[in-house]
Amino acid sequence: MSPGPAGSPAARVAVMKAERTVVCMSGVGGAAAEWDLVSPSLARFGRVSTAPPAAGPLIVVGHSQGGVRALQMAAGEPGRVEAMSCDQSPAQRPALPGLAPA
Repeated sequence: MSPGPAGSPAARVAVMKAERTVVCMSGVGGAAAEWDLVSPSLARFGRVSTAPPAAGPLIVVGHSQGGVRALQMAAGEPGRVEAMSCDQSPAQRPALPGLAPA
């Protein structure tokens, strides 16, 4: 996508892509390929990866046991994880130290 005029939605998406990584975490026995269908949609928020980079802001998405790992990452690196989503995860948010109840 080519950026539009400053302040337009296209310009904001272009900036997001350069700055953030969307980290997709699978459940037990999962594979990176299970994210193939949703990766194009997630890419509007940043670069999509199944492994967190060493530095930079993150959006973390976890499925099943990957949701537990996503919550642990958010609790351990709250200044780095800007947003997260868990789907079909057994994790209980208040059970992790450092996370405030919703």
